[in-house]
Parts: sequence; C-alpha cells; structure tokens
Amino acid sequence: MTSSIASPVQTEDVAEKVSPIPTQEDVVALIKRDAARCDIEVSNATAIYIDEMMASAVGIIRRTTPQVYILNEDDMAIAHDTLDAIMEDDVLVAKPGSAHEALNRRHLDGNEMSLVHTWAESRGANARYCAVVIGINSADA
Repeated sequence: MTSSIASPVQTEDVAEKVSPIPTQEDVVALIKRDAARCDIEVSNATAIYIDEMMASAVGIIRRTTPQVYILNEDDMAIAHDTLDAIMEDDVLVAKPGSAHEALNRRHLDGNEMSLVHTWAESRGANARYCAVVIGINSADA
C-alpha cells in the first residue's frame, strides 16, 4: 500500500504540532503517519473510527468488570490492522510523539497510564480476542 504522506519531513512535523491535549485532527494525522510507516494506508474515516473506538473503550473499561474492552467484529474489520501498526500488543509505554501516546493524552487521566492493545481469553470457549485495557500507574492505585 502507498502512503498519503508526501515526505519524511512532513511526517515528523505532525508530532511537533500536536497540542498538550490532542484534538481529533491531531490524532488522525498521527494515526495516518504511524500506519504509513508500516506501509498501511489509513483513511480519515478509519482514523476517526479508531479515535472514537478508544473513547468508547475507555468509558466501558472505567465502568465495567472485568476492566477490558473486547474488539467486536466491526472493530476488527475496520481497525485491527491499523491498531497493530500504531499500538503493538502489550506495549505499556508509548513512544513520545506517536499516535499511541497522543491517544493516551486525549483519552486518559489521573492514574491511567496507557491504553494497551492486547488479547483476552474466553473462559469456557477455546478462543482469544483482541482487546484494549488501561495500564494503571501502580504507585497511584
């Protein structure tokens, strides 16, 4: 796949322009940039879907037990390849200036340290699911 980003200089400029609390526009640009580095072309609609999915995941995680968001079929079809590119499995510390780090700053607060793209097993069923959890700073827990 080809990148919609014109040059390496332009890709680096995106992170420098991101505000302390990234806007959706900031996050979309960073998702597209980071995915392009993995040869994945991402539309604005898909990047927005990921941003909104993470907002929804955070809300669900905060109010349910177990504290995990399992990606549904639509999430998997629309966003999973991009998630693999921008949030590798089980990475707690996001790289500064990355889409992952911007999603954390946009959606988390307090002792919430990081959104983590991971997997969950179903009890009773022999199945694994792609999931999102929130890493908590244990010093604040």
